[in-house]
Amino acid sequence: MKNFWTYAWVSCFCFTLLLVTMAIKTDVQSLLAERKDMFQERTQLKENVRVLRAEYAYLSRPQRLASYAQKWGMADIKPVQLSTLDKIFSQPVQVAYKQP
Repeated sequence: MKNFWTYAWVSCFCFTLLLVTMAIKTDVQSLLAERKDMFQERTQLKENVRVLRAEYAYLSRPQRLASYAQKWGMADIKPVQLSTLDKIFSQPVQVAYKQP
């Protein structure tokens, strides 16, 4: 009878270990699938950044911008058009508001 209970406890212990191992295996598989998805997303984002940089480089070509500036009648900036923030904000600002 003593051997029966020993085998029963060992069998229960082994079955419990089997269940725990299967649960861990399932969790690891789901984490690996999530990792794979994240790597695919990262690759896609890198490709998007590469495409956006190429588009920006194409759209900001000086020849293209110069042709649009000429088409719309824009001129180069003259030094007298530039100012510093000190000059801009040195004058007091008057704000109109309704008296209570």
